[in-house]
Amino acid sequence: MRVLFVLKEVGLTEPLGVMYLSSSLRQAGHQTKSVQFERVMNPFSIIRDYKPEVIAYSVTTGFHSYFIELNREIKEKYPGFISLFGGPHPTFFPEIINNDGVDAICVGEGERAVVDLANSLDGGKLPIDVPNIWIKDGRRVHRNPPRPLERDIDKLPEPDRDVVYNEDRYLASDPIKHFLNLRGCPYDCTYCFNHAYRELYSENGGYPVRYHSVNRVIKEVSEVKRRYGVEFVRFLSDVFATKKSWLREFAERFPRDVGLPFSCNVRADLIDEETAFLLKKAGCVSVLMGIESADDRMRMLVLGRKMSRDVILRASELLKGYGIAIYSQNMIGLPGETFKMAIDTLKLNARIKAEFAWASIFTPYPRTRLGDYAVRLGYFDGDYDNLNYSYHSRSALTFRDKDDKEKIENLHKLFSIASRFGFLRNMIDFICELPLRPIYWLVYRLWYGFALKRYIFPVSFGARRFIESICRLFRKDEG
Repeated sequence: MRVLFVLKEVGLTEPLGVMYLSSSLRQAGHQTKSVQFERVMNPFSIIRDYKPEVIAYSVTTGFHSYFIELNREIKEKYPGFISLFGGPHPTFFPEIINNDGVDAICVGEGERAVVDLANSLDGGKLPIDVPNIWIKDGRRVHRNPPRPLERDIDKLPEPDRDVVYNEDRYLASDPIKHFLNLRGCPYDCTYCFNHAYRELYSENGGYPVRYHSVNRVIKEVSEVKRRYGVEFVRFLSDVFATKKSWLREFAERFPRDVGLPFSCNVRADLIDEETAFLLKKAGCVSVLMGIESADDRMRMLVLGRKMSRDVILRASELLKGYGIAIYSQNMIGLPGETFKMAIDTLKLNARIKAEFAWASIFTPYPRTRLGDYAVRLGYFDGDYDNLNYSYHSRSALTFRDKDDKEKIENLHKLFSIASRFGFLRNMIDFICELPLRPIYWLVYRLWYGFALKRYIFPVSFGARRFIESICRLFRKDEG
């Protein structure tokens, strides 16, 4: 069975979900390939020559309309394949299957499901009873519940990086490579989908945090280092270490057996003296840590992040004490937020001396509590089909003060650099009132690329690669 993964385009982070699915399919004897439709000269020729029997799309909200239309266009040119839509949007909006041309969807984690689907099709049978799969049979849609999650994720094959690297030499040669050391998150931040995943799997054992063993992580990183060359490791798991026993073993073995610097995601309320020490011992040079908002009510009640400002300040002090750089994560343009509140968040980032203070413009994603909250209070009209796919550009919300919206969108472009330079913070109110967004966009992009490579992911980059990385990251964002 020939399976083609169709991607819009990949920025700087490998699509690990596609890689995991590809490895499972290849292990089961199927063929896989990928194409980035916005990056190659003639993507339709790839489809013509490869003759896929299944075309799979990994779809997030905001991109769903793009892939629905693209799939229709492909089917007009090359009919006869089964289209399979997976990812967060089909999982939480399974009614996407009602669109013309959408033959099947995968709800939830898909490694086992896509193999069962491909095996069934390979045997000449329509997979109408495969768990996780909804599929059309004429006018009827067969809706199958999800199977229990694989608890021992070491049993899953390592990601098939070749399926992307063979088509994208930039990612293949990138000195920064990305990995997962666990799946799941035990927390209930209102802007996140984890609570919805727990509801999805509530009748099948829940949605627990599942760790790879330290052995598996070391083996995978070592193999990628051997095959492709790696200078820096990024762990993308939601929270790197919620179990100290795992972190203690990792801190002993990773520097000895792998010896690469790395970055990971942490929560301020999990950082204590021992955790900071173990991260440093393991080779951690930077962490991504969510602050989100300086306003305690907004952070703790609206966002569901049960941590005080004092906890954030203490965690920052500990990390700084061990020489670990902070990539802070923030949201501005939240429901009910004013420009003044966003400025307070900027000032808190300056106070903790974050090496890179990153802010996104809040996007009300569907089936999240905060998205529902925004609709219920009238900040968002609920039309997710018109939702901007990028949180780098404009807000989807309605603001009580229209000027606040414009200023917050400008502040977003200047947030990081202003957190580092006091003279900019002193003028920020005035600067954000000026109609200079194209200039602010240029500043944002250049500072983003420089600060990340200088402070957070310190690897050697030539000027050409630096420019290419900026272009890849922001090529489709609007100003």
